[in-house]
Amino acid sequence: MTYRDLAVSVCKLAGQDLVERAEELIPDTEGIKDIDIWIRIPSLSDDPACVPEIEVQTNLYPKRKTMELIIDHSMDFAFDKKDATSETV
Repeated sequence: MTYRDLAVSVCKLAGQDLVERAEELIPDTEGIKDIDIWIRIPSLSDDPACVPEIEVQTNLYPKRKTMELIIDHSMDFAFDKKDATSETV
């Protein structure tokens, strides 16, 4: 079996696994901004640790309250900095 044959077989199996496990792999939360799904197919090896992997990485937007705190803090900082640099005539 060539590496390509192995990779094709593993890719088909991983794709079926993704279909069957999609609900559990993708978090049930608000604020998802992107999802990366990686299928790693190892090289041909006798190493038993050399198994295919499916990795799902999800990036979330901060919660609304967190964003409001960040915006408020940055606005306070901007005004404090402006006041510190302004001159009184």
